[in-house]
Amino acid sequence: MAGQLARILLKFWYDLKLMAFLLYDFIRRVYPVTPKKALTSMTVALIYFLVPFDVIPDFIPLVGYLDDALLLKFALDFAREDLDAYLIWKGMR
Repeated sequence: MAGQLARILLKFWYDLKLMAFLLYDFIRRVYPVTPKKALTSMTVALIYFLVPFDVIPDFIPLVGYLDDALLLKFALDFAREDLDAYLIWKGMR
């Protein structure tokens, strides 16, 4: 059980980094092919995560980041095809 949770969290962390790299490359105009809906969902989710004022305050232990994690997961799922395409593009470079 603990091993499965660790794998899920590692995958989530990997996907967050991938999302951040995609946004960074988009801002630098290195990777301009991401659809606006995917960009919007990823950007809003990252901003929501970084801003400490949200639905469930982040200072509440464990629960405080639950809404942030759920929104990030939604954005990752929404942009999955775009993240996969970016990963393929990144591997070809």
